[in-house]
Amino acid sequence: MALALPELLKNVFNFLAKDNVLYPTLLVSRLWSRCTGPILWGRIELIGLTDHSITKIAKKCDKLQFLDIGFGGDITGKSFCEIARSCNGLKHLGISGYRNHVTDSIVHDIARSHPNLQSIDIRSSSRLTDTAIYTLTDLCPNLRSLKLEYCDGINDIAIRKIAHCRYLEHLELYSIKALSDKSMCIIARSCPDIQYLNLQFCNITDKAVEEIALSCHNLKHLDLFGALHISDSSISKIAKMCPNIIYLDLGYTDLIFDRTLKTIAEYLHSLEYLGLKGCRRISQKIIDMLFPDLEIGGYYSLPLGR
Repeated sequence: MALALPELLKNVFNFLAKDNVLYPTLLVSRLWSRCTGPILWGRIELIGLTDHSITKIAKKCDKLQFLDIGFGGDITGKSFCEIARSCNGLKHLGISGYRNHVTDSIVHDIARSHPNLQSIDIRSSSRLTDTAIYTLTDLCPNLRSLKLEYCDGINDIAIRKIAHCRYLEHLELYSIKALSDKSMCIIARSCPDIQYLNLQFCNITDKAVEEIALSCHNLKHLDLFGALHISDSSISKIAKMCPNIIYLDLGYTDLIFDRTLKTIAEYLHSLEYLGLKGCRRISQKIIDMLFPDLEIGGYYSLPLGR
């Protein structure tokens, strides 16, 4: 059966939904604008708005799939509740930076209304407790991305529940002091598809990193900056067993030696960034020899004359 003109236009425009190529179609005619609008406004990132603005957007854009209002301005829990009620097709939600407004009950409303949510960013939400994590992992098991930086009210047992999200690809636990080796091992074994892992300033040891090496072979981004208890033995295993890594930050991991860099150079052929700030046991000479063209983060902080 032949397609009606609006249907045909939508099919064509869906193929063109990349870069800025669709924006001029808004000006062609009312028909073209009606067909293009839902495609263009499926993803919105906003800064500096208020509850009134967010409420209007949530009510009007019921097909919204991507909404990021992290650190976005004078917004309270009222906006988040309206988003939960109105945006039924939401796949990504970014509400980081609202320390006093993102609560367990708001996370519960969002998770209950959006069981197919794939990505949520709730960094710097200091009022969240274990309840929020239990809710998210129980009601949104298909999460691909979870960002929990500076969520200080969450304990280790709740963090362990992240292992229920078996399709997880992106996980940020920056500065979550409660994270233990045991919990990180459970997550690594249960979520082998993780590609992006941020463990800056976490109190993990070689045991957790070795499990990551054994389980997460698709890893591309590993940030261990400030993980003070990591040594060259676990990093060597990461290099040998996770060959796809392009970003590796080992800043202030004090037990990294020149031999570790030799292993990294031998196995990580796709590496684009290596963070070595504060790694005082390695030499500039070995770096210059092994990584002449690589971006080295913190290179200036290496001890001189070695």
